[in-house]
Amino acid sequence: MSVQVSYKKQLTFFLILFVLFLIVVEISVRIYEYLEDVCNDWNIESQVFANTDTEIRKQVCLDLHAKSEKYDTIRLYPPNQHFPTLNINSEGFRGPEILREKPDNVYRIFVVGGSTIFGDGATSDETTIPGFLQKFFDKNNFDLHVEVINAGIESAYSTTENYYIKNTILFFQPDLIISYGGLNDAGDTSMRENIQSSETSFDVRQILIYRTPFFLWGQLGLYPDANDLFSKIDSKWISERTDVWKNHWLDICELGEEKKFKTIIMVQPMLGSGDKNLSSYESSVQSNLHVKINVMNNTLNEFAMSLNELDEKCYATEDLRNVFDRIDEPVYYDLAHVSDFGNKIVAEKIYEKILPLVVNDIQNN
Repeated sequence: MSVQVSYKKQLTFFLILFVLFLIVVEISVRIYEYLEDVCNDWNIESQVFANTDTEIRKQVCLDLHAKSEKYDTIRLYPPNQHFPTLNINSEGFRGPEILREKPDNVYRIFVVGGSTIFGDGATSDETTIPGFLQKFFDKNNFDLHVEVINAGIESAYSTTENYYIKNTILFFQPDLIISYGGLNDAGDTSMRENIQSSETSFDVRQILIYRTPFFLWGQLGLYPDANDLFSKIDSKWISERTDVWKNHWLDICELGEEKKFKTIIMVQPMLGSGDKNLSSYESSVQSNLHVKINVMNNTLNEFAMSLNELDEKCYATEDLRNVFDRIDEPVYYDLAHVSDFGNKIVAEKIYEKILPLVVNDIQNN
């Protein structure tokens, strides 16, 4: 009997020690994550930012990591967030304040997309693609004030953008909605087609109770290799992905006819999508992710080929994959995100495309 009691005491002692060990490890992980420089893996030292002050580069990264997100069916940004290089207004959009009720003297443009529209890497709200568009329109003396609103959300793709337009943007009475994207659909290896299978899926960033397993998983490099994941994608997947993307935008264009707003669909550029002269840094990114980049470019090519069909229902379409052709300066700091310089080039091309359409709309208003 005494032996059995002694065994139970030993077992209890070891269990307590084990639990204490786990607690100590977890506390250590929390301290490490808190003190870790979140910008270590962000490419602030790349050639793309050579002409940007070092402190501003670091601040851009810190602000992107500091902003908060919420999940209300889809990923959104809580309102009233203000940082040195970015601002989320009281309606949850990046940039200056707007009125929910559109004034009579305003022509309202929403630009939807992922992080490339939101402006990851931009040094201010004004140097995002929508920010530059606003500057270009402000130089004109139209009968109506053209208001460009940044409705970009990081990781957004056609499924979530479709939902966002119907359940949020529509209530702001848009005159024109511009979709600038394709990248996140092309990179969606899980083939998510509905909100339930995407935004409500498991996200390790939301695991706050016990971080140790996820920390160790990352430190040991056990997350799937991007090139391995994309090596399994075939032409059938690309065709199916194209249909999903195209149908989401056909749906929005048809909704625009009903609700009296115009829709323009644009396929965005990425590394390898045109004939840009790549810098040494851009070449190294392309080399490291060559399988992923090739598959995504093949998918974007299918998206671009489907623009003819979208033209039948949408106000206009544009293939912007070659927007950086003959640009020698570094533009990309990863496979798709660009500097202020790159954002300005894209915005100039979009402005060139939409200016006559907007002028026509305003004159016929």
